[in-house]
Amino acid sequence: MKRKWHAGVMALVLHTAAAHAAASDEQIAADCGKLNDFARSGEAAFSQGDLHQAVEHYTAQAAWGEFCHVPPAALADAYHHIALALMAEGEPLKARAWLQRMPDGDERRQALLAIQPVLDQLQPALAGSPMGRYWRYAGKGVWSTLTHSFFRLLYAVDGIVLRTEYGAVFNPHRY
Repeated sequence: MKRKWHAGVMALVLHTAAAHAAASDEQIAADCGKLNDFARSGEAAFSQGDLHQAVEHYTAQAAWGEFCHVPPAALADAYHHIALALMAEGEPLKARAWLQRMPDGDERRQALLAIQPVLDQLQPALAGSPMGRYWRYAGKGVWSTLTHSFFRLLYAVDGIVLRTEYGAVFNPHRY
């Protein structure tokens, strides 16, 4: 009797787990179907001049695109739109970081050439000191950052004091 009861409970648990997995798969498929909605929302925000909101929508498009394994061309399109919105927002270094996520190609080359004059103007200030904020792509639209600042003749990295000879801890993009 006990075995039948355990078998019944186990069958119920497995059935519930399978139903939940199917519902999760359906939800993921529905969310992956929203990629075009993120793109349209980004375009609308960009055309209305709400650049911050445009970056948010395009970043969501890129993150979901990576999760849903869309073709690289579709991801490149999202990265390109994020970069355009960031350039319009006055963030050329962040824009360059997103453009560098794109696969090599004419579109990437042209976009990087378009922002190169602005980057050239920033280069002397960037070359003068290792201080600043460094970016490294963590995936799914998220960047990990490291702030490197000068404090009492020592360099501090996010509150940890390091000697100057250590320099940057890793080689992400700087803005």
